Amino acid sequence: MSTQFLSGGRKFSIAPQLKNSRRYFRLRWTEAGKTRSRWFKNEAEARAHARSMTKGVQLGGAVLSASDARVWSILRDECPERWDMIEVFRLGVQEVLKQEEASRIPSVRVSDAVEQYLASKEGSAGYLRTLSIFLRQFSKSFCLDVKDVTADDVQAWLDADKRSTKTVQMVSGYIKTFLQWCEAQGWRESGALDWKVEKYVPDEVTIYSVDEMREILRLWPKDSLACVVIQAFAGLRSSEVARLDWQDVRESGIVVRAVHSKTKRRRIAPMLPVLKQWLEFIGWPEKGPVCPVDDSSVGTYYRKIADKVGVQWKKNGLRHSWCSYRLAATGQAARTALEAGHTVTIQSGNYDAVVASEAGRRWFEIAPPEGRAGK
Repeated sequence: MSTQFLSGGRKFSIAPQLKNSRRYFRLRWTEAGKTRSRWFKNEAEARAHARSMTKGVQLGGAVLSASDARVWSILRDECPERWDMIEVFRLGVQEVLKQEEASRIPSVRVSDAVEQYLASKEGSAGYLRTLSIFLRQFSKSFCLDVKDVTADDVQAWLDADKRSTKTVQMVSGYIKTFLQWCEAQGWRESGALDWKVEKYVPDEVTIYSVDEMREILRLWPKDSLACVVIQAFAGLRSSEVARLDWQDVRESGIVVRAVHSKTKRRRIAPMLPVLKQWLEFIGWPEKGPVCPVDDSSVGTYYRKIADKVGVQWKKNGLRHSWCSYRLAATGQAARTALEAGHTVTIQSGNYDAVVASEAGRRWFEIAPPEGRAGK
């Protein structure tokens, strides 16, 4: 159904139509006796384009567009002695029209826009949680209308916090998509959203040596030692072990439930003899949480204990070590990837040839000592 409207005395019509199996809005108008048309993604963009075509100022009975280079060129040729005055007038027209266009955009606060955007999003619980965390952080730093946020503002905000390159790249994408959504709502002008984001290059994996692992296990407190040995000898991620329950730690293997997995896929991590020895040494409850803290604070929890007992804590070091030593011990990338819960490409690309097969054998021979475990 077509909608007709007037803009600057000119008649336009907008009609939703399917094009290449997608819904677009077609703007039509008459120019020089011919019907013209143009396609837009939404009605707001179509109306904005119609307004831009009819913007202008009255000068001697004619409407002059600020962007009409032909008209200004004629005035310059016909009135060279008054060109300085005309040029000032032209620049003034451009500024007036710019302000007029800005005044047509509704005032929507960044915080309100973020909440409406989040309400419109769909996806996994993990994705939506991460998205909401960073966009709400963003909105707290910008107590202004979304139309007034500039690329320089976003750049300064991204540069202010000491985030990893990978995180900055992810957050930058979140913000760009959010601002593009705001443009589609008619809450800000369409335009370039360019800011510099350093390309993410994965770091070299950091692992523990066999001797370092022995020292960690010797000094680590007993109440969280199970978390460490499950990561070191079964390859679970920190977030996965923090969500793990003892009822899923079985002699046949460790069940990583889909709801607890990073990839949202259920898998069975192997119960290797060395892990079974350590769990029997520590104590193997029938049920209850394995980790004393939840997944949101497990990293900080590990670092505090490491500082307290005087050992170096390497971020993701336990999982990286398991992936490296397990591949070295078995020589089977596909099998190790399946046990670890990631792709063969990741397994081969990140962990192949990190350690020798002999080191892989020694890692899985780190048996518990005699007597009490930990402190």
